Amino acid sequence: PSESGLGDWSFSNTGSRSNPGSGGNGGGFCQIGDGTGISYAYAPSRFLGNWFPLIGLASMTIDLRRLSSSGDPLVVSEFIRLSGPGGTAVVAMPAGDLPPVGRVWRSYSFPLEAASWTVTAGTWDALLANVTECRLQLEFAGSTETVGFDNFGRLAPGCAPLDLPVVVHASDVELCDHFGFAGISTVALNPADGLLYGLVDLASSSGGGLWALAGDIAGTRLAAFAQPTGLLFDAAGNAFVSEDYGGEIFRFALDSGTSLWVSGFHSGDDDPCGLCFAPAGFDGPNVDPGDILVTDCGSGGADEVWAFSAAVAENERQVMPHTGDRDFRDITAGDTGEVYLAGTIDPTTVSLLAPDGARTTLSLATPIAGMIGIAYDGVMDALYVIATGDSSLRRIDPTTGAVTLVADGFAGFNNCGIDIDSAGRRLWVADYGAGRVYEFCLASGSAAGDFGPAAGASLLAGLSAWPNPARTAVGVRFALRAETEARLEVYDLAGRLVRRLLADRLPAGERSLNWDGRDAAGRRVASGLYLLRLSAGEEVRSARVVILR
Repeated sequence: PSESGLGDWSFSNTGSRSNPGSGGNGGGFCQIGDGTGISYAYAPSRFLGNWFPLIGLASMTIDLRRLSSSGDPLVVSEFIRLSGPGGTAVVAMPAGDLPPVGRVWRSYSFPLEAASWTVTAGTWDALLANVTECRLQLEFAGSTETVGFDNFGRLAPGCAPLDLPVVVHASDVELCDHFGFAGISTVALNPADGLLYGLVDLASSSGGGLWALAGDIAGTRLAAFAQPTGLLFDAAGNAFVSEDYGGEIFRFALDSGTSLWVSGFHSGDDDPCGLCFAPAGFDGPNVDPGDILVTDCGSGGADEVWAFSAAVAENERQVMPHTGDRDFRDITAGDTGEVYLAGTIDPTTVSLLAPDGARTTLSLATPIAGMIGIAYDGVMDALYVIATGDSSLRRIDPTTGAVTLVADGFAGFNNCGIDIDSAGRRLWVADYGAGRVYEFCLASGSAAGDFGPAAGASLLAGLSAWPNPARTAVGVRFALRAETEARLEVYDLAGRLVRRLLADRLPAGERSLNWDGRDAAGRRVASGLYLLRLSAGEEVRSARVVILR
């Protein structure tokens, strides 16, 4: 049909159908409203024809989002149906695999092999020799519903994932994962549960607030906020959220809800933005180690840094007075007492804040326009910044000011859209323009066989899996620098524990074991992406492994 933005797709039994242009995974998507009967979409002719060469090699992929839904769930035994002169085959959509209603995009992959499909007529080989129709059922509830789909395709070996514009340029950084979440602007790791959370920077009536991005409650809005900007978790799992436009800071606890924590700094325009904890040794007239530091980004008012207590409300103190327009959007702390400020006005420097409020600058070897988020890597002693000037992720050497382009191709950033798990060697970037979160795996900086006795060195020296992708068993190799209690677990993308492979006290050295691709109940896991998580003491490392069935 000639419907705007939907190409050559055709439909039956649908109501409204459109491409909103945003809110997809990422960019635009096909949005369908209920009609009369079961709603179907039919793939264009370019997806049809001879699929036989792809048998056992390629997979069908699709992303789904349920924008609204009411009524009892339907049994979807024919989520995708392939038809042709040689037969018919279907693949079902288990009700428990549907994304929650709201902002979450969930990706699905169905290998083109007979074991993953139900052949209802003819034979598998004869069907794939001439596929004349590919039909999607896009109705999952018995009453009214609005459903979106995106990134439908067939991926043969070696094909890049669909709609993945981000390019990694640094040889020691890998793009490990990405997922869609409409409106995501800020991300932060909660150390209490090890899961990722985020902010949607919209009016509270339009979905603005704190959202769970992983775990059993992924896709749930935990608290409503109006244009929330900065997000920080303490060790107990309490979230601190700044409202840039409102000039206030809130504390959210799962057991007690939301409390107004800082009602404002002074009369006039307050714009609280980035948040971080004051590091050890950061002891000044108006700040103590463990306080929370917050930037007032100065939009229409003073450009300052304040401190407040994570334990006592309304305890704000000015650390750095206004020293000229810098437009500091984010703040991060190093391991040995440094505090760094990222601003959007001066592309040639990153500022260092002293406990007495004095500010010095680190000159950058290469200008970075529009630094809007910053995170410190304690393992490699490096700064990562996201910049709006060219929508890039860059790394800064805090000693020399040398700048490395890590990745580019993002659609656009919002304030504070970056966080890091230094010990776990993971870094997250919220691509606000695309409605997507990217996870990068970082180099550890040490070889697996290097077990030096240096005080304070990391206990974990490496974690790898092979083959990857794997069809059956996965070999896992890791190394320990010293004798320690270690635990190795497998999680799915929703953050659910799939299998505990190891929990024991181990000597220093390298160790290898196998995961047979089964869960704790002995069942074969489905095709998809899984997280290997190795922990020892307070340290965590992770690796991704793809299972193909």
